[in-house]
Amino acid sequence: MGLCFDWLYPVLTEAEREQIAHSLEWRIEHILSNFSWARKGVPHTSGLAMMSASHPYEEYLWTLVGALATYEHSEVAREFCEMGLNYLVGVTNGFGPTEAWNEGLSYGNWKCATLLDATCYAAMTLPNLHLERNPYYRRVGSFFSYLSPVGMERSAWGNYGTAPSTHLGGHVRNFRRLAFLTRDGALLQNWQACTDLRQELYQRGKPNNWQEYALPHFFDLPEPSLEHSNAKLFNTAGWAMAFSGPPSDPATYRDGVGIVFHSRPRGGY
Repeated sequence: MGLCFDWLYPVLTEAEREQIAHSLEWRIEHILSNFSWARKGVPHTSGLAMMSASHPYEEYLWTLVGALATYEHSEVAREFCEMGLNYLVGVTNGFGPTEAWNEGLSYGNWKCATLLDATCYAAMTLPNLHLERNPYYRRVGSFFSYLSPVGMERSAWGNYGTAPSTHLGGHVRNFRRLAFLTRDGALLQNWQACTDLRQELYQRGKPNNWQEYALPHFFDLPEPSLEHSNAKLFNTAGWAMAFSGPPSDPATYRDGVGIVFHSRPRGGY
């Protein structure tokens, strides 16, 4: 609804604009005051105010585009935007420790896609925020690169989802956008390798995400490159990885060896 309100605004009648804005305002108010931040106006423990649970986190970021689109029309949309933008800048990801995403390849990549959806909307709507300067995005891209090297057939913690579909889809959806934001050529190389492998295995190519068409008007894409290091330690999240080659090179998994293991002082999420 937010996207349609933005895209179709010039051709909508005033009555249609008011109707869509009113519908968006109803949802924004509910997510803010009764779901993601508070319950009946009181901040609650599983919301963004304290320790964010899955659905409050995702619902807030999904709804941010509606608040951005109606910012000039609604006081609650303005409050929602200010809180959401502060969350993107100051928290970014509310799950686990700083490096986070300890929820598995499939779910972790999905949460990362939710984060990138909101980030790209905000970065293109309000470019003066310079969200792309946040080093967290480069860090989280590196985390998923080393956690799931291109071609890996099994998760590092067992046989769940033996086919690489558990992470290829997430990388195809996320890594080109991460490359735009970070100017990191290794993330673009990873995206290209995963796209090619996904097409080879499942006859499914690039995602039809409209952001892919809009981002080149705001950011430059780097040249593809490989990682400079074959090993990585994420000491806060508790992961250690080492390979005989760069994780974004398909030959590393096909022809080499590697280790990916938990190295935690405490349990994961």
